Amino acid sequence: MSILKTFFTDKSRLKGQKRKKSHELIIFFADISGSTRMHELLGDSMAHECIMESLGSIAKLVKANQGMTVQVIGDEIMAWFEHSLDAVNCACSIQKHFCFSNTSCGQKVRVHIGFCRGRAELDQGKPYGDTVNVAARLTSLARAGQIVTTRKTLEDLSEEKRTLCRPLPRARVKGKSKPLDTVEILWNQEDATAIFTVPMTHDRPMSSAQVVLTFENQKIVVKEKDTPFIFGRGPDSHILVASETASRSHARIESRYDELVFVDHSTNGSYINTIPGSHAYDGMDIHLHHRDWTMVGQGSISLGRPFSDNDPHAILFSAGNRS
Repeated sequence: MSILKTFFTDKSRLKGQKRKKSHELIIFFADISGSTRMHELLGDSMAHECIMESLGSIAKLVKANQGMTVQVIGDEIMAWFEHSLDAVNCACSIQKHFCFSNTSCGQKVRVHIGFCRGRAELDQGKPYGDTVNVAARLTSLARAGQIVTTRKTLEDLSEEKRTLCRPLPRARVKGKSKPLDTVEILWNQEDATAIFTVPMTHDRPMSSAQVVLTFENQKIVVKEKDTPFIFGRGPDSHILVASETASRSHARIESRYDELVFVDHSTNGSYINTIPGSHAYDGMDIHLHHRDWTMVGQGSISLGRPFSDNDPHAILFSAGNRS
C-alpha cells in the first residue's frame, strides 16, 4: 500500500474540508477488471503486486489531472474532481495507459471507470452520499476498457468534447425514482467512426426485458423497475431460499443496458441449468462464482450446490421480452 500513501496526504486540497460540508463534485471510481481471475492465474502474491502497481498508476493520473484520490477499496480507487473536463481527461488517460502498457511483471491489466456530478458531503476530505452511490453504480455498468458517466455530468463540456460520447440505454439506480441517461466516453481512436454527439432528447424507451421466476409454486415477474432483485436466505431477499448452502445475500438480478443479468456474489456459487434452444448458452450447465450471466432462454437455478433430483430449492426461470 506504500505506493499509494503519497496520494492521500495532499494537505492543501484538504484544508478547509475537515468539517462536513456539501460540495458540487465529480465522484470518480476506477476499478481493476477481472482481478479474481488474475489471482487464479498468477497466484495471490503476484496478483496483489500487479493490482497495487496498477492502482498506483491510476492514482498518479488522478493527481496529474487535478483530482484527489481519497480511498482504495480492494481493487478499486475512489477519487473526486471539481471539473468534469478533468475527470474526462483523467479517465481517457487511464484507459490509454493500460491499453499500451503492461505492469512490471508483464501482466496486461484492464480497467472500468464510472463517474458522475452531484452534491456530496465531505468528511475529512472523503465524499459520501447519494452521488457516491450513483457513481459506484455507473462503474458496475461499465465493462473492461469502458468509461460510463451521465449526460448531466457532461453538460458543461464544449461541443467538441461532447462529440467523444456515445449514448447508452437508461440505467436504473436503487433509490432513484427515474432512470439515469447514461453515456460512454470513447477514448480509443479505433472507435472514431462510431463517435457522434449525444442527443439531448430524454425520450428513450425503457427496457422491455423481463424474467419470470417460479419458486415454491409461486410465479414472480422481474422487470427493470424491480431490480436489484435479491436471492438468498437472509430476511431482505426477494426470494428467500432456506438452504444451508445459500448465502444470506447470495445473488441478484441487475438491469444493464436493456438486459437482465444474474450476478453471483456468494460463498458457494450458483448453478444454472439451461434448456436446449437457440441461444449460445442453451443446453449448458453453468457454474457462476463471483461472476455474472445475461439471462436468456429457460432453465433453473440452484443456490450453492449442483442440481439434484426433486430439489425443493430449485428456482425455474424464463427470460425474454414482454410484448
